[in-house]
Amino acid sequence: MAFIIKTRPIPLAAGATVTLTEKPFFGGRAIGPDDPIYIWTSETQGGQGLAARGMVVAERPTGQSTTVEVRIEACCGPVLSYDDIRPYRDAGTGSAIAALARKLCRHAHNKIARIGPEERALLDTRGGFRTVIEAS
Repeated sequence: MAFIIKTRPIPLAAGATVTLTEKPFFGGRAIGPDDPIYIWTSETQGGQGLAARGMVVAERPTGQSTTVEVRIEACCGPVLSYDDIRPYRDAGTGSAIAALARKLCRHAHNKIARIGPEERALLDTRGGFRTVIEAS
């Protein structure tokens, strides 16, 4: 299973570990160690949309929320943003972008949500992930 977490903007770097706490929606309670996860930074809080891909290292329930430790595998180059997915939020097409838009746009809440293989492929294709940060 793969997941996406919509959260506040945070500093991200390949190889770093971050701790995030958000409420689970759309199957997000099923998250656990070794699950792939995508980090989406909330545009309403100054984020840019798709920001990174990682692996869940640890997970623990914290009241109504879930806290996950994520090892960042890759950060994004060209981003997939809210403006890119917004037109699909009410589309009933069953496409990967419509499913992703429904999970990220329908409710403004930050959240953890389970994503399907087609959504994961879309994120990998559109993410422009880079694992090496070049020295200047």
